[in-house]
Amino acid sequence: MTSELAVIFLVVVSGTFDADYVSVQPWPSKVACLQPQSVGFENHQFILRGPGRSGVLTLRNGKTEDDGYGSTDWVTTLEDRQRLELAGENGPVWAVEIFSNHIGGSGSYSRLVVVSCRNGSLTELVQAGGEGMRVKLLEDGGMILTFGVWYPQDAHCCPSAQKTLILHWNARRRIFQIERQSITGRNP
Repeated sequence: MTSELAVIFLVVVSGTFDADYVSVQPWPSKVACLQPQSVGFENHQFILRGPGRSGVLTLRNGKTEDDGYGSTDWVTTLEDRQRLELAGENGPVWAVEIFSNHIGGSGSYSRLVVVSCRNGSLTELVQAGGEGMRVKLLEDGGMILTFGVWYPQDAHCCPSAQKTLILHWNARRRIFQIERQSITGRNP
């Protein structure tokens, strides 16, 4: 099992390009915990962290007209939220998926934020994002994240390879850990 606490991917190697971000470093916020029945995240402020920049994404009624970094060429919406049961966590844990779509051109960006209530405030357990990112939540509390990998001849719509990260919950340490990562697909 890999024990990295944070991993940032922005790779240009042998003509390939993949840009995604995964952090499994617990990060407390100053946002007070809410009662489980009132947690909806439709009106919530997320601090975004990623390759080379950070920002603030403020959702109002589940959407905003920017990407969290100040660009107004995007529409960002709350796509999904699911409650997770994680051993060792006393309060509710939520997986929140956020989707940003570029209005005037091609491109979209997906984000996943997993939060728990610790010491009276929301604590991020995972923040991940990437173009074409897909999330599969596992019954044991783990998750599988997939991202596109583009080669020089690939159109923006169609990456010819895929990166997969498998994260598992370590109940003793109360953190997610990257168990395995792989790239599959065409390698010209």
